[in-house]
Amino acid sequence: MQRLLLVLLFLALPVLDAAARQSLRPSETARDQVEFGALNYSYDAGISPWKGAVVRTQFVRGPKMVWLGEAVAEHRFGEPSFAYKLQHSADFGAWITRVAGRTSNGGFYNPRYRVDLTLGRKLPPSRRFILMVGGFYREVRDGHQDMAGIVEAQLYATNWLILQGSTRYQISNPGNAASMYYDAAITVGKHQKATVVLHAATGTEAYQIIDPLVIYTNFDSRMARVVYRQWLARSTGFSLSGSWYENPYYQRVGVELSFFFGFNSGRR
Repeated sequence: MQRLLLVLLFLALPVLDAAARQSLRPSETARDQVEFGALNYSYDAGISPWKGAVVRTQFVRGPKMVWLGEAVAEHRFGEPSFAYKLQHSADFGAWITRVAGRTSNGGFYNPRYRVDLTLGRKLPPSRRFILMVGGFYREVRDGHQDMAGIVEAQLYATNWLILQGSTRYQISNPGNAASMYYDAAITVGKHQKATVVLHAATGTEAYQIIDPLVIYTNFDSRMARVVYRQWLARSTGFSLSGSWYENPYYQRVGVELSFFFGFNSGRR
C-alpha cells in the first residue's frame, strides 16, 4: 500500500507544480455526468476480499441545484449486497443545503436505510470559509442503529487549494455507545484539468460486525486515502484512488478506478 500511495503522489506532482496557476472552480456551468467504476480491497487476518462495481450519476438543474445518484454492487465480508444513494444539494448564495437517503438490498454491513441532513453557511466577507453542521441516522441490517452529529469546515484558501476538516460524534445502539472521529483533507488542482485529494482520518468506533458471530467493540482506527482525478477531455476523464485502513483487528488496503463522461453542457 505504501508503494501505491507513492505512485499516486508521483502522478500528482504535475498537478501540485501547476496548482498555483490554476483554479478548482468550474470554468462554465457544471455538466450532467455518469461515472462507471470498480473497487478491490484486500484484508489480512483471513478476511475475504471486498470487491464491487459502482455507477454514479450527476444531474444539474439550474446553476445552484444538483442531484447525485449512486448504485453499488459489492461482495464484502463474504456476503453480497446492492446499495443505493440519492442526494440533493442546493446553493442559496450564503447558505448551502444537502439532503441524502440510502438503502440496500442484502449485506448485513449495509444500512437498511440512512438519512443525512446538512446545512452550511458561507461566512463573510469573502465567503471563502464555509461552516457546516449536519448529521445522520441509520439502521444497519446487522441490527444496530447509529445517530451522529457532524461539524465541518471548508476553506477555499486560494483558487487552487481547498482545506477541509470535520468532527463526528456518534451514538450507537444497543448499548448507547459513544464514539468520535476526526477527518482532514486537502484538495489541489484545476477543475477540468486534474485534481488531487489527500485525506486522513482517525478516531474511535463503538463497534463493527464483520460476521454475524464476530463483533468488535470500542476500538481505535485510522485511515489514509489519495485520490487522483484526471480530465482527458473537457468533460471526460478518470479517477484513481488508493486507501489504507487499520484497527487493532485487521488492516485493509485497496484501489478504486472509475471513468466519467459529461453531457448536456448548456445552461438550464
